[in-house]
Parts: sequence; structure tokens; C-alpha cells
Amino acid sequence: MHSIPNSQSSLTDIRTRVWQGIPPKFRSTTWRKCFGNSLGVSSETFQRAVERSELAKLRLVEIPKTDWKDSDRRWASIIRQIKDDVSSTFADLRLFRHESPLHEDLITVLQAYANYHSDLRYAHGMNVSNHFSFKY
Repeated sequence: MHSIPNSQSSLTDIRTRVWQGIPPKFRSTTWRKCFGNSLGVSSETFQRAVERSELAKLRLVEIPKTDWKDSDRRWASIIRQIKDDVSSTFADLRLFRHESPLHEDLITVLQAYANYHSDLRYAHGMNVSNHFSFKY
């Protein structure tokens, strides 16, 4: 383990490196070490959650609202809330605006999480914490 030097020039160097971000090839390893994977989500379980959320969205389009079940109304509300949140995520940076390639990616991650962990439901602000999974 490296210690952090105490000189002003070293601190400036560290700040510069932090602002530059973690190199892409180290991001997934760094993310796992920093935050773990307490849910035990693998790429396969994530993909299944994405597929289930897509099927749930498709159901909302295919059946009339008058025939929706409580679970359909709940899912429609979650989708609406996620879309509203994503549009305002770090709006000044324009990272997740509708025209950005990351817009749909963040929506997909949030909807998969909401589907995977349906007992917790989606909560306003999850868009901010999930933003860091893209950055790191």
C-alpha cells in the first residue's frame, strides 16, 4: 500500500489525477473494490433484469390502461419517475440529456435495478448514485 506524500506538489498531483478520473481499463476493478457487489449481480442476472423490465414496458403498451393490474400501474409510475430523474441528472454537464448516448444507458440500469430489486422500488435520487457506475 502506498502512503500519500505530504508535500504541496504531491497533493496538487493527486488532485489532478483524481479530477482526471480512473482510466477505463481499471474502472470495473476499482468500482468492485470500492463498492463491492452486495447484490451478487452478474452480467447474466443483469441481462435477465433488463429483459424483464423490457417485457414489463412492452406489456404497458400492448394492453389498454383499463386492464392494467396494480403491478402495471406501479411499473408505469417507476418508468415515468426514472425518465424524469434521468433528464435532470447533472443537467449542467449534459451527460444524460435525451440526445446523449448515456441517457438510455442510465435508464436501462435504473429500470433493471428497479425490476431486480422490486421490493425496494425506485426512489428519487437513485439516478445520481448510478451515475457513478458510468463514470467509474
